Amino acid sequence: MTRVLAVLALLLAGAAPALALPQFAVRSAKACDTCHVQPVDWEDPSIDLRKCSLNCNTCHVSPTGGGMRTAAGAYYGRQVLPTWGTRPADEAYRAPKLAGGTAPAAGTAARYGGIEPNPTFQAGGDLRLMGDFPLGEDEENAFFPMQADLYLAARPYNPATLNGGRLTLLVNTGFRGSREEQFDDTWDRFFVREAWAMYHDLPNQAYVRAGRFLPPFGWRLDDHTAFIRQETGFVGRPLDHERQVTGVEVGFNPNRAYFHLAAFNAADDWDDPVEPDDGYGAALSAGWRDLVWHLGASLLYGSRDRDDQKLDQILGGVQWALSLQALGWAPLIYLGEYDVDHVSHDEREAVTSLVAFHELDWILHESLVARLRYDWRDADVDFAFDSRHQGVLGLEWHPYTFVDLNLQYRHRWTNHEDRFETEADEILFILHGWL
Repeated sequence: MTRVLAVLALLLAGAAPALALPQFAVRSAKACDTCHVQPVDWEDPSIDLRKCSLNCNTCHVSPTGGGMRTAAGAYYGRQVLPTWGTRPADEAYRAPKLAGGTAPAAGTAARYGGIEPNPTFQAGGDLRLMGDFPLGEDEENAFFPMQADLYLAARPYNPATLNGGRLTLLVNTGFRGSREEQFDDTWDRFFVREAWAMYHDLPNQAYVRAGRFLPPFGWRLDDHTAFIRQETGFVGRPLDHERQVTGVEVGFNPNRAYFHLAAFNAADDWDDPVEPDDGYGAALSAGWRDLVWHLGASLLYGSRDRDDQKLDQILGGVQWALSLQALGWAPLIYLGEYDVDHVSHDEREAVTSLVAFHELDWILHESLVARLRYDWRDADVDFAFDSRHQGVLGLEWHPYTFVDLNLQYRHRWTNHEDRFETEADEILFILHGWL
């Protein structure tokens, strides 16, 4: 029983966001072979040496989620999600284990249906193409790439043994997509989203990395338009998937617990990654991810002194998740986040804002999920009637390996009497391909 629970823990590691999909972390605990081949006669190591984890780094190279996938993340995306397509755990890999043969060695490709877990050189990518169809009379339809990322990684120190340390260098180049004509030309849209060096694969899954990365805070969603991301600012910019900082981060996640701590310079532009005038900050994220529930807390502090104007910000929040499917009740999972943002400025009054996120996913099939989401934000708790609301009804389908389709209807309103108006509504269609 202990062995089964240990392996099940691995299946909950999440995230989404190209980006991260925490929905996967909550919904994938029903079977052992969602992140690797069927675990028959596997050794159950001690917790400090165990790779079973409930955190983001099981599915992503980044320990806080998003971007390039690990072998477990690639296995899950190819084996579990698609309706059709080639799956790595075919009979060639299943037969020896089911027949009572030798279990595949830890850290080898045989555990992941032939996917190499720690290649010396690795490449991957995400491409999201969006069609935006606003319902307002003055709005025009638009088609554009909302994400085009290429991931390149190298491991100059890459021993064959596990838990002895490993060095990974990663670069994530991106392409900015937008409805507006805000770029001079096509090449102006290209940038380096992340670039960091990380020493990892240590006992208790400890790590340290330095470079340019997203600060650890809250759910890292694939949809950056959620109010907890795009409507929440941090030292001058939204806290979405393009809010990278330059600094150092440490963390660990032995099995179910996780902890991330970062200190950084909050420089805005990728081509000027260190800029003292853009301010400094620190981020802390910690919690517990269990088989049925997740509970965590995040804290973000930033300070900036520019043009003789000083700004200080404290952003704190809690995140949670519940899997009714894991309880055997219904194929439903629920995720939530609630954040409090306090910004003080030396030339005007301090402002405290609130923001919340709720999402309910109905798993119709492993490849097909219906989604209901509600976003809410109160821009200033001292003023009435300044809150904003957004309801999202969506359907996500993974028809084939490396491909998923996302259809959404978004309804937005401000005042209570306008809650049934459709002027600000829109329909979105997203085609996502990944490697």
